[in-house]
Amino acid sequence: MPRHIRRALALAAVLLLCSSCRVWVDVEVTMSNDGSGVVTITAVADAAVVARAPDLATDLMFDDVKAAGWSVNGPTAESDGGLRVILSKAFQTPAEASTILADVSGPNGPLVDIGLTRQRDGLVATFDLTGTVQITGGLAAFADEDVLAKVGAAPYAAELASANQDPASAVTITFMATLPGEVKTTTGAAGPVTTNTVGVTSHTLRFAVPTDGSALDITTRSQYRYPSNSWAGPLATGAWILLIVWIVASIGFIGYVVVARRRRALQRTDQ
Repeated sequence: MPRHIRRALALAAVLLLCSSCRVWVDVEVTMSNDGSGVVTITAVADAAVVARAPDLATDLMFDDVKAAGWSVNGPTAESDGGLRVILSKAFQTPAEASTILADVSGPNGPLVDIGLTRQRDGLVATFDLTGTVQITGGLAAFADEDVLAKVGAAPYAAELASANQDPASAVTITFMATLPGEVKTTTGAAGPVTTNTVGVTSHTLRFAVPTDGSALDITTRSQYRYPSNSWAGPLATGAWILLIVWIVASIGFIGYVVVARRRRALQRTDQ
């Protein structure tokens, strides 16, 4: 993952050297029917992590994250003693969303070649999600020495390098995609179904990132059908009919006036 996003995971990865420590990370892309949306990263460290690093909330630095256009909510204390951080960044196009996700994961992260596209044909917009999710290299996938130094965790670097911690027992990563319309194909598990204020229904798909090194294909397609405005056709036809009738009536009335005037003129001449 890139350095301005991975700082929370970098420090958490070191702290996971204790067997009871756990971190949950959700990466979600939410897209509207016009192709815009938001990428949200939610990282939650349990109470064991906080106990091991009581100054974690103040040690985490997010100045460059904010400078890169991300909104930061937290760190916030959880009721069970854990800690939660939420990062979010808006996008205007699927291509921009793909770039953000690539930036989130970096060359060695769990999101591999994630791509989003939107194609509209008439009243139907098709949304495609491609790529795989995979963890390789154990905890090394989440941190490196330079990242650790930047987040103030340099004293733990040697400990991390010599650790043999199983990431499956330490980190749970879930990738989620919320796409508008009807899901046609997916390898993900069905999540919540939501409807926004203008009546667009979206489905959330959940992909649990494997921790055994295997890759999970996340290919998904959804289609959104725009309203056809079936009432507009008859209304427009009716308007055209009324316009034609008005024009014909106007021409008839004008013709009647012209003929009447000519008759009156002829009558005056005869007199």
